[in-house]
Amino acid sequence: MVCVIFLDIDGVLNCTDTPNPLELPYIVDKRRLRVFNRLIARTRAKIVLISDWRHDPAGLFAARYHGIRYQDVVSGRPKKPRGNQIRAWLKRHPKVTRYAVIDDDDDQLDELPLFQPSNSTGLTARIANSIERYLVGKTDKDMRSGTIVRTLENARKQINGSRSSVCCKEKRPIIECPLLIQSGHDRVTQRQRWLAAAIHLPMLSAPSVRLTPVRPIHPRRAHRPLPAE
Repeated sequence: MVCVIFLDIDGVLNCTDTPNPLELPYIVDKRRLRVFNRLIARTRAKIVLISDWRHDPAGLFAARYHGIRYQDVVSGRPKKPRGNQIRAWLKRHPKVTRYAVIDDDDDQLDELPLFQPSNSTGLTARIANSIERYLVGKTDKDMRSGTIVRTLENARKQINGSRSSVCCKEKRPIIECPLLIQSGHDRVTQRQRWLAAAIHLPMLSAPSVRLTPVRPIHPRRAHRPLPAE
């Protein structure tokens, strides 16, 4: 029997309480990961990533780094319904006899066996036990959030989705800000301060600013007055 787990990561192997003092874009909660690894050890299921991490090489590297031993990823563009992507993958792998989807979202997954943690708790032992019973054929019941909870979760994600370039659901976007180099010395100029202020226009979440070097600027041009608003 070939068992497969279609795995989301954000809201499953991390949650809103996961410590992230460095505000890294790809993080995993060790406690949730231990619960997941015990599930894999007991069921010997193959892991197929459906997480948005799969769209970024850094995300795939982070998954391996954190110990998520996935065997494959579903294909498809970002922001497209995962349900269709999972069905397409299953069609290409007819030998799969039993599968489960672990996702804190219900993105057109109504006809699939969904086990849906809350993003405030992530994967729990109770949900993992239910997945194990389902994969070994002891039950045909999945585990979804209630209608009210699912509605609130979807509304929250719609709000968070309006933030641009967010790799991790709860992390802030990083905006590249060119660092002006004058005569070989790093020096904050009035133009840099103006640019930094412009970046922090009203947003749902203030972005982190990463300064990156560019070609040197002639000293006479470095203090050119800013254009009038």
